[in-house]
Amino acid sequence: MESERAKKEYESLSFMWMEHLFEGKCTQKLLINASFYLEPRHFKEVLEERNLNNCCGYPICDKEPKKLSGKYHIQVENRKVVETNDLNKFCSKFCQRAFNYYKLQLSSDPIYFKDIEKWQPVNLLEDEELTQSQN
Repeated sequence: MESERAKKEYESLSFMWMEHLFEGKCTQKLLINASFYLEPRHFKEVLEERNLNNCCGYPICDKEPKKLSGKYHIQVENRKVVETNDLNKFCSKFCQRAFNYYKLQLSSDPIYFKDIEKWQPVNLLEDEELTQSQN
């Protein structure tokens, strides 16, 4: 019974961190600190919520996502055909890459299994434009 209550409290804590990422733009420091509390599934929910708010899926960015027409888009540089549904969630390829890079570093372990003493903060991809607007 006690462990169920603790799990719910940890889930509430994770949700609180998610709420900080839902709208507008957050700082790099906030995004790095949030990584302890988030699992990949949480970050995917952040993406969906930001898109509902017409924000780029990458929380450090405050731009609107691109609106590509059609179901598929051809990426000339790497000769790939991708669904526009994924591209429409971000304002740029950089933000899409940065989102995926961050998500890949998140532990899929629930927060109640994580040890803050052993936690390693995530790394963020650097983009000059985003970094300059943070200062």
